[in-house]
Amino acid sequence: MIAVPCYQACEPDTMKSIYDLMIPAGVETSLVFVTGYTVVQARNRIVEKSLKDNYDYTLFVDSDVVLPNNLLERLLSLGADIACGWYVKKIPGTQEKIAEIYTLRFDGQNIRNVLESEMPKEGVLEIAACGFGCALVRNTLFVKVYDGMYFEYIERKQGSGTFIMSEDIYFCGKSKAMAQAKILLDTSLRCPHIGKAAF
Repeated sequence: MIAVPCYQACEPDTMKSIYDLMIPAGVETSLVFVTGYTVVQARNRIVEKSLKDNYDYTLFVDSDVVLPNNLLERLLSLGADIACGWYVKKIPGTQEKIAEIYTLRFDGQNIRNVLESEMPKEGVLEIAACGFGCALVRNTLFVKVYDGMYFEYIERKQGSGTFIMSEDIYFCGKSKAMAQAKILLDTSLRCPHIGKAAF
């Protein structure tokens, strides 16, 4: 199932990229849009529908991410619990573009964003977490990590600041902790992220 959580509307370039995806032989796809909910609610509803309808995989596509036409083919070929392409965060005015890809810090504790300048042009990397703007999840993983919900957004006070964990990073962490999930990134799958500026 190709699933798009939409807060308002899907970008035309995103829609075109979904329709232009190369579909491997023997693979059947359907397209689902979930609107009128928060992104957390939308992602949870997407999983419920995908499991109910007995899909093998769910491809999450954010409504403002443009997919390379070989993305589905390449992600399926990785055979991972979670496989992804990558895109940069929409943060205006930053000198260094930050990818929605996370690796372990050098001390092995916590995770950190990967900078676009650090990203290899080709290759497959095992990573700690990824944004779900272009992520393929094997549906058996959802069953393994279900604890009342699949996705959750965490925000709480921590010292003088606020600790925030987005729903996709939360799911990756839970998947590694509960199911020892493998998360693979195909670094060749760079996806434009549509905004008021070019990211």
